[in-house]
Amino acid sequence: MDLGFAESCPQIWRLYSQYFPSKLGGAPAWLSFDCLPGYEELKCHGCQTTSKFLLQLYSPGSEEEDDCDETVSQTFHRSLFMFVCAKESCNSRAIKCFRSQLPRTNPYYSYKPPNYDTFDPSFSPKRPLSGKVCHVCSCKATKLCGECKLYSYCSKAHQALHWKTDHKNKCANPPQGEFSSDDTLGSYFFKEYEIVMDVEDISDRKPKSEEEALAEYKRYLAQKSEGKRESSSDWEAAGEVQVADKMFMAFRERIADNPDQIVRYEKGGKPLLVSDEGKPPLDIPACNSCGGEREFEFQVMSQCLSYLNVDTSVNSLDWGTLIIYTCKKSCQIQGYAPEYVWKQDFSNKDLVAGK
Repeated sequence: MDLGFAESCPQIWRLYSQYFPSKLGGAPAWLSFDCLPGYEELKCHGCQTTSKFLLQLYSPGSEEEDDCDETVSQTFHRSLFMFVCAKESCNSRAIKCFRSQLPRTNPYYSYKPPNYDTFDPSFSPKRPLSGKVCHVCSCKATKLCGECKLYSYCSKAHQALHWKTDHKNKCANPPQGEFSSDDTLGSYFFKEYEIVMDVEDISDRKPKSEEEALAEYKRYLAQKSEGKRESSSDWEAAGEVQVADKMFMAFRERIADNPDQIVRYEKGGKPLLVSDEGKPPLDIPACNSCGGEREFEFQVMSQCLSYLNVDTSVNSLDWGTLIIYTCKKSCQIQGYAPEYVWKQDFSNKDLVAGK
């Protein structure tokens, strides 16, 4: 099992598309530049707004392209992109994941690997995105400003947002050159971090006693009652409770050594469930593209929320874990193929008032 941690990235160029990043927040660093997902694919069916980019993971099928294996050769570059509805008043909470993949020889990137030590401005994708993406969210654009004809948008809502925040003062005299960003729209995105992967080491873990696990659960409940996110520190004392959800205790024990993990990755493995309630279905829906079987690939942990600076109210963005299942064969696709996401919440059903 590989674990992902959110870390600040002072070398911001490492999060550009040509460096095949894994990252949390910011704008998506697209892998393929054709057939991008747009408003229809990203629309939240609850509030009808475009879901916001959450994270992406670079997950190539193989370190070296094998021309004898068509499946491997088509996944030399492979990334998974996640989007969520972050609107506070929305109860739908649309959560989406898309898979994109390319062979080593492709229309966009050099056959040679990038130099991760130094930024090379000449080492960039061969096709610019100017005019193809929404100026607000960087997803596929289908609309254009009718006046300056410089800025594109995925929806009327994002066109209106850009107009209110910046464009109404510049439309008559737009900046020259290609696509330019506005600092005024920076708050639209979640704060950006690099996701750094490391192998989980459980060889030296000592099982917790039932008393230790119960005490840890009490502290979790205290945080939850005060509207706090889970954290590795600043825990509060709590009243006496009895815990029937042993799966949650096992979950807490498993992540205790790495409480700041935001991603757990093991393609073909098993997810770490947070409760014995709300488990994923036994029959995961088949791949939309090929009709083949899907398998577990990774999950997003609740600790991720602490990096997003979202509201902690009752209707805020929240989850116990997000479990992502992808096409077992990583079937050949063009652009971006939707994959299956299961949201599991923490449960309060098995909590009983103590003595």
